[in-house]
Amino acid sequence: MRGLWARYIAAFGTHKTAAITLTAIGALFVLGVIGASNGGTTKTVAGPTVQVTTTATATMPVPGQTATVTATVVKTSTLPAPPAMTVTAPPPPPKDAFGGDGTFVVGSDVQPGTYKSDGGSGCYWGREDSAGKTIDNNIGDGPSVVTIQPGDFAIKTARCAPFHKA
Repeated sequence: MRGLWARYIAAFGTHKTAAITLTAIGALFVLGVIGASNGGTTKTVAGPTVQVTTTATATMPVPGQTATVTATVVKTSTLPAPPAMTVTAPPPPPKDAFGGDGTFVVGSDVQPGTYKSDGGSGCYWGREDSAGKTIDNNIGDGPSVVTIQPGDFAIKTARCAPFHKA
């Protein structure tokens, strides 16, 4: 320890100047720690890296001279990447119309409910279960109404104008 102190005295001239300079350096260290935690400048750079830089200067008068010490503390930390997120689009809104010749699956092509059509010559509709058996059907000329139940599997239509939710 005496060898280190002798080097400080040689560098600063006197015991008092060396002690004041070391005290100033210690004060700057404390200021740097306080500044880094309570008001340092934060800069976010590309990627998950944060860099905090704090600079503090202290001037200490010494009889016959002035000692100014400046210290800069730079701390760079790499943060973990944010967790991956999965975004799923909401399902499309329920369809409130169907039409043309075809088989429409309840729940995806058409929702349960009551539908009306302007009909047509020989307009046919038939409600079916999951085995393809007819639950109910109708054939006629002119306007037509069908009520699709939640337990229906599909509805078949032929020669009808489009059906719209009633």
